[in-house]
Amino acid sequence: EDHVGMTYAGGLHHLDRVEFVAVVFKAFPGQPGGPVGFVLDNQATTHLARLTGLGSAWQVRTDENGAVSKPRIAMTTWRRTIATFISAETDLYTLGAEYPGSIAAAGGLPVLLPHHDPADCADVLRGFDGLVMVGGDDVSPARYGHADLGCNKGMSESADASDLGFARAAIELDIPIFGICRGYQVLNVAMGGTLHQDMTTGDGIHRPISAAPDEVIGTRHSVRIAEGSRLSLAYGGMTEHVVNSIHHQAVDTVAPGFAAVAWAPDGTIEAIEPTDAACRVLAVQWHPEKIVHEGDESLFAHFVAEMVGG
Repeated sequence: EDHVGMTYAGGLHHLDRVEFVAVVFKAFPGQPGGPVGFVLDNQATTHLARLTGLGSAWQVRTDENGAVSKPRIAMTTWRRTIATFISAETDLYTLGAEYPGSIAAAGGLPVLLPHHDPADCADVLRGFDGLVMVGGDDVSPARYGHADLGCNKGMSESADASDLGFARAAIELDIPIFGICRGYQVLNVAMGGTLHQDMTTGDGIHRPISAAPDEVIGTRHSVRIAEGSRLSLAYGGMTEHVVNSIHHQAVDTVAPGFAAVAWAPDGTIEAIEPTDAACRVLAVQWHPEKIVHEGDESLFAHFVAEMVGG
């Protein structure tokens, strides 16, 4: 129901390696540069492409060698002050290499975003095919109407304004979202949900984050996944999975229009999805980019191939 136009069959002169091409168009309201298309060549290989329109003529966006362009995936960043050879307090936008590496391995072109004024976020995202919202520090409780209990870490007005703006703009523009840790929490807040400011306990599976890096990276627990959910589909139909745990906050009230789809053994909500299956969102509390070797590469593959390209 979200396809428009007609399937085009024929040869495209700038794809001379392709003898037969079928293109299905998908419109993104208000997005310049034309709809996204799916190009099927004579070898039954599917390529995601940006299409540009001139009247009733359509053209596949290609690179200088005539190859179909890969999907462009915007990624939020973590702004931090870090000691460098320039200064003891260098203001940097940072991102763990595993994030863009996982998107690139799945076939996408990762592009890192600095913070932006919320009023500009929609303009920034136009032309991108997907958005990954990454981990970072805590969201200010004021953003979801709660008093600060004094346990929040690294709150940033700039980060909250920018990330909330990107989440809302992506939903408005129907751009697929993959929310991870803070990004998952930001999405819930952006859509009207709330957070537990600290849900750790001294003797449960969610303990305070250790000061020892090996313990932080090595912590694991299982999650139960709702059958039939997008998350379960991304894992090949699994309804249970083992994930890492690098957080002290969690979703409390799920945002309107969303539903919980994964839970830790202690009841912590570990993933949410829109109740409207047409809204392309995958959002998890854990860090799949750090456990791609444990099966979580499938989440990035699903995001790029099925949510962005499907």
